[in-house]
Amino acid sequence: MSKKVNRLNRLLLALGVLMLTVFSTELSATHLIGSDMTFQCLGNDFYEIELVIRRDCVYGADDAQYDDPAFVGIFDARGNPLDWLGRFGMIEMPLLQVDTIDPGRPMCGYFGDEVCVTEGLYRATVYLPFREKGYVLGYQRCCRNVTLDNIVEPLNTGLTSFVCLTEETLNTCNSSPVFGDWPEILICVNEPISFAHRATDLDGDSLTYALFTPHSGASEERPKPIPPPGPSYDTIEWAQGYSLDNMMGG
Repeated sequence: MSKKVNRLNRLLLALGVLMLTVFSTELSATHLIGSDMTFQCLGNDFYEIELVIRRDCVYGADDAQYDDPAFVGIFDARGNPLDWLGRFGMIEMPLLQVDTIDPGRPMCGYFGDEVCVTEGLYRATVYLPFREKGYVLGYQRCCRNVTLDNIVEPLNTGLTSFVCLTEETLNTCNSSPVFGDWPEILICVNEPISFAHRATDLDGDSLTYALFTPHSGASEERPKPIPPPGPSYDTIEWAQGYSLDNMMGG
């Protein structure tokens, strides 16, 4: 079996990002909480791409709704855009549904604004024939939630959600791993939490896990780049007192 390094870092950061969401009352035009992109091989060089975007439905601005469609770039390993059915360098993924996530527990004695997170689901089927060094698929959007304390200038820091389809993936019709349940939105100070953030893999591959700094993407001046730029992608800047080894502070 091949070993996969799970690249779904938005999910891994969510524990810290969502925890910090409930402590601020500042308002601004922002909305992004996290995202995730996965793929499943359907056979004959066709892949089903799934994109999930999570949005703050309290602090999210009226003019920062879910994209419909979402524009996802297709690139070679060097970041050069590739043609797909005449749409150079990108595919259009329709918004299929939007669900509100259950907070999962009482408000921990917090008496501020309502805590609300929605989840938008996108899905599309793409023909990706074998290519040396594979493909990179990427989506960019601005901006992150104003309530974040662990990122410098969240109002001007977007996100990049991307996946890499390697030569091995294309040769063996491999699929990406997929995380199961999400952690609860509310995590209470001084209360224990036990959560198994495990993923599963349709191909039975062994999985390794690692935390790493999330990628930024797009800006307040250009919040929805069409087509989105290719790799390599920049990472967010941690605020003072936070780091990869101390994402939530304290």
